Amino acid sequence: MSRVNPPLPPPDPVAAERPPAGRPSAPRAKRRRATLLMLGLAAVLLAAVATFWTAQVLAGREASAGYEAALQRWETPSEEAARATELAGAIADFDEELDGARTLSEVLPEALAGTESKAALAAAVTSGAEARDALGETGAEGARLPPHAVAPESVDGLRKATAAIEAALASRERAQRNAEESLRTVTQQRETLAAAADAARSALVAGAATQAEPLTSASPEALQALADASNAASTSPLPGAAAAAAALVAALDKVRAEHDAAVAAAEQKTAERVRSAATADDPASITVVVNKQRPFNPIDWEPGDLRTPAGIPNTNGQPVRGEAATALESMYAEASAAGLPFTITSAYRSYAYQTSLFDSYVARDGLAAAETYSARAGYSEHQTGLTVDLDDGSGCTLESCFGETATGQWLRANASRFGYILRYDAGQEPIVGFIYEPWHFRYVGAAVSEDMRSRGIVNLEDYFGLPPAPTY
Repeated sequence: MSRVNPPLPPPDPVAAERPPAGRPSAPRAKRRRATLLMLGLAAVLLAAVATFWTAQVLAGREASAGYEAALQRWETPSEEAARATELAGAIADFDEELDGARTLSEVLPEALAGTESKAALAAAVTSGAEARDALGETGAEGARLPPHAVAPESVDGLRKATAAIEAALASRERAQRNAEESLRTVTQQRETLAAAADAARSALVAGAATQAEPLTSASPEALQALADASNAASTSPLPGAAAAAAALVAALDKVRAEHDAAVAAAEQKTAERVRSAATADDPASITVVVNKQRPFNPIDWEPGDLRTPAGIPNTNGQPVRGEAATALESMYAEASAAGLPFTITSAYRSYAYQTSLFDSYVARDGLAAAETYSARAGYSEHQTGLTVDLDDGSGCTLESCFGETATGQWLRANASRFGYILRYDAGQEPIVGFIYEPWHFRYVGAAVSEDMRSRGIVNLEDYFGLPPAPTY
C-alpha cells in the first residue's frame, strides 16, 4: 500500500504578513507606543488631579482650621464687654459726683469753709468737667461679631469669614484698651474730685465747729442736731454733699439764733436790773441824767466824795467823784501803756463856776451859739463830778479833730470797759442838745457802759427811755 501524503492547508494570509518570531512588526510597535504614551499622559493627569484635589483639601482644612480657631478666640470669654460696662458705670457715677461737687462749690459758704478750699474745689470741678467732655459718650455695647454663625462652604468664604472675625477681634482688643485707658482717667479724676470735695467739707465742718464753740446758750437739741449735721456733711456721698452742707449751715444758724436769743434775754434781764438799780433823777446816782430838760434838783447840788485822780496830768487840778477817779486812773494806766497818755482839761465844775463860764461864752459868741457847746448852770454834766474833758496835746483841744487822733480813737474803743461813755457822739445833737464832743467822757459804771455798747446805744436818753432834749 502506498503511502499518500496528506494535502497541504491553504496559506494563512495573516501569518504570511507576521514578522519572524522575536521581532514585532512596524504597525504593531507604533500602536504600542501610542498606547504607552496615552497611559503615561493619563498617569500624569491623574497625578495632577490628585495633587490639585489634595491641595484643595489641605487648603480647605487649613481655611476651616483658621476659621474655627478665630471663632474659638472670639467665643473665648473677653474682658472687653466687662471693661466697657465698668467704664459706663464709672462715668455715670462720675457724672453724678461732678454735678454734686459743682453744686457744693456754688453753695459752699466761704465764711465757714475758707477761700482756699472753696477755690480748690472749683478748680477740681473745672478740671473734671474738661476731662469728662474729652471722654465723650461711652457706652457698654462693645465690638460685635460679623454675621457668620454658620461656616461658609468655600475656602474663599472661610478665609473672608476668618478675616472678618480677626478684624472684630482686633476691634474688640482696641476697645478694651481704650476702655481701660478711659477707666484710668475717670478713676483719677474721681479721686481728685473727691479729695478736693473732702477737703472743702472738712474745712466747712471745722469752720462750723469754730463758730459754734462759743454758742453755748443754745438748746441741747439744737447742739445735737448740729453735731449730726456735721457728721452727715463729712460722710455723705458726693452727689448729696451740697444738701448736707446746706443742712449743716441751717443747723449752725439755728444754734446761733437760739444762743443769740438766750443771750439777748439774759442781757435784757441784766439791763432791766441795771436800769432798775440806776436812778436817772437822783443827782447822787452815777447814772443820773442831766440835759437841757433835766436840771439838778436842787439846782446847785454838789457831790460830797470828790478827789483828784492820782498820776494823771490835770490842767485845772479839778477833781471827780471817787468811783469815777478810780476808774479813770485804770484807764489812764492802760492808755499810757499803749503809748497814748492823756490830760484832764476839765472835770468837776460847781454851779457858780459853770455860771461864770457860760456867761463868758455868751458874751463872746452870743446865746444861741454858746448853747450849742456849753450848758447853763444847773444843767451841766460837769456838775455831777462824773465827767471829764480829755486831751492828748495834739492840737485838737476841745475840737472835733480830737476824735481822729490815736488817743481819741483808743478812748472811743476802750472807755466802756472802764465805765465811761462818749456822752455827745456825732449826729446826736437832736437828742442830747450839744454838738459832737469827742473829748467829753461821762462815767456811768461798767455795767451800764458795757450794756450800752453791746446793744449799740450811744446816749443816756435812749438807754433810759427819756425824751430828747435838744433845747431848754
